[in-house]
Amino acid sequence: NDYLEHNFIINGTHQLHPVFQVDYAAGIEYVDFYYGFQDSLIDNKANSYYLNLQSQLDINENWELLNAYDLRYKNYQLNSEEEPDYLQHLFISKLRYNFTHQLNINVGYQFESKNHLLFENAQEEYIKEQNYFGNGVICGLDYFNLNDLLISLNANYSWRRYPQSSADSWNGLYAN
Repeated sequence: NDYLEHNFIINGTHQLHPVFQVDYAAGIEYVDFYYGFQDSLIDNKANSYYLNLQSQLDINENWELLNAYDLRYKNYQLNSEEEPDYLQHLFISKLRYNFTHQLNINVGYQFESKNHLLFENAQEEYIKEQNYFGNGVICGLDYFNLNDLLISLNANYSWRRYPQSSADSWNGLYAN
């Protein structure tokens, strides 16, 4: 399936203290899908607006505290119960231990939520059932050398809850 994607991003970095750095990015993303057949859902266009903030605190020579916050608002040209507009949050906090300049390990926590927005004449129950929040753990290992080799092994596990689902206490484990 072919599509056009346009991005406009503003980003930057500020070293607020010798041991504390903040990175940020704000952007707009426009996606236009072109399919072999036309349908109101499949031919839908979407805009995404997002903000990404990251910080790094060097605790000592080996330890770093990394935090990241992502906020995304996605707006569809044609709203439907299958593709309602939404607001999504993701917060990650992790500790990284640097064994050497080439090898590090990290472990952390993540919180995520996604809230779908209602629109006129929508089936409210169906849209609300898609809302979720989740808590999870993150772990990773990075190795790189001067011969252009980078090996990065990462895993995210999140326990998601869908509190407005019609099924009692529906939840699930989601992994990346």
